[in-house]
Amino acid sequence: MQDTEATTMTSRRVSSEFVAEWRRRSTSSLIEESFSMYVSDCGT
Repeated sequence: MQDTEATTMTSRRVSSEFVAEWRRRSTSSLIEESFSMYVSDCGT
C-alpha cells in the first residue's frame, strides 16, 4: 500500500512540474506571438 502512495506522490510531483513547464512555454510563446503581431501592425 505504501508503495502505491509513493508512486502516486511522485507522479503528482512530476505532472505538476510538467504543467508548470508547459505553462511557462505557452505563456512565453503567447507573448512572442502578440509581440510579433504588434510589430507587424506598427510596421504597416
